[in-house]
Amino acid sequence: MRLTLVPFVLSLSFSAYAVADDILQQAEALIAQHKATEAVQLLEPLEDERAGDPAYDYVLGAAYLDANQPTLAVFAFERCLAAEPKNGPCRVQIARTHLVMGETANARTELDIIQSYNPPPAVQTLVDQYLGAIASQAARAKRQINAFVQIGMGTDTNINSATDQKQIALPAFNNVLFTVAPNSQKQHGTLLNGIASGTYLYQLTPAFTAIAEGSAQVHNYQNHDDYSYQTIDVSGGGAFQQGMHQLMAKLQLQKMWLSGNSYRDVAGLLGQYQYRLMNSGQLALYSQFSQIRFDEQASRDANRITAGLAYSQALATTYSPVFYGSLYNGQERTKDSAFDAYSQDFYGLRIGGALSVNEKLKLNAALSSEKRKFKAVYAPFAVARDDNEYALTVGASWRLSADTSLQPNYTFTKNNSNIPLTDYDRHVVSLDLRFDL
Repeated sequence: MRLTLVPFVLSLSFSAYAVADDILQQAEALIAQHKATEAVQLLEPLEDERAGDPAYDYVLGAAYLDANQPTLAVFAFERCLAAEPKNGPCRVQIARTHLVMGETANARTELDIIQSYNPPPAVQTLVDQYLGAIASQAARAKRQINAFVQIGMGTDTNINSATDQKQIALPAFNNVLFTVAPNSQKQHGTLLNGIASGTYLYQLTPAFTAIAEGSAQVHNYQNHDDYSYQTIDVSGGGAFQQGMHQLMAKLQLQKMWLSGNSYRDVAGLLGQYQYRLMNSGQLALYSQFSQIRFDEQASRDANRITAGLAYSQALATTYSPVFYGSLYNGQERTKDSAFDAYSQDFYGLRIGGALSVNEKLKLNAALSSEKRKFKAVYAPFAVARDDNEYALTVGASWRLSADTSLQPNYTFTKNNSNIPLTDYDRHVVSLDLRFDL
């Protein structure tokens, strides 16, 4: 959090040390010129000798704060106040530091102490402005809006997730070779992709937060309109937080169009329990129920339920690594048991992680495996379908500016199936431009 009151704070506060020595005056001049890092480099070598001198600690704290090192700034200001508890300028600065760190309660405490000293009008005006900033920050904390727009393009070697075989033997017809229709064979395409997504959080009480989410996606394949699709997803619900525990529930809805025609509707419920671990880790248990309804393929209408366990961990070490993993299983059942060749039991594993190479570049990777066993014989092949699907994704995010990033990605998918029509591999390479709003 950067506050526009800083120049006034500094000019007011530094006047208290008009007789400061040359080193402090040089440091003050550097801070005024927005060269706080140079001021820190000037002052730090003197810390062993001058720590405890209120004038020195004050200017060092101001330099640390403007150099985006608020934790070190707090230590310097605390030494200043230990020597001079009624040092108003220093207490204003430590209040400002707490605000930068998001510690509004500590900032308010410091400002209340300043008011108890009956400060001069100029300082009281500054305190009032900071109290206003605290109130505004509290209001913003109750409402959080996150949104982004992403556009991109790429290439997909198998847009229809189909076999590359041109002829297939059908056991139901004495293994006679049949020619696979062109639209059932592996198709290559150039893709154009666009996504708009937003999340709104509102803290109704300290423990309960309302959640609303929405996204729209356009996935267009050049010269293959039959496989181009669009989706709209909306969800709403709430999260209840109590200490390290969180319970969340959401209603989820999706509408999908294929080749410009209404194709599928999904309605579902998601429930999740999450426990925040002490070492920046999180453990979650979740369950999801969905109703899947097709516009023109009623035989595929189904109900699906999934349950899983997930774990994520962030490490405070070089490259700030983050990793996650989840195990899940579930089942999908067609509404009409006559079409149980589409019903399935499934279970899977997902693992992944990310590294922050520097402030601009992040690398990420994910690996997944899913086993699917279908419930009834698929008549043309005289067996029940059995799939083992594996997917690997690697990508990066290069931040071009504070709200714009370039994101190259590669995904390889391999589905090993005992049904030749659904045995396939797929490579997708894409390059997206994301704008955070």
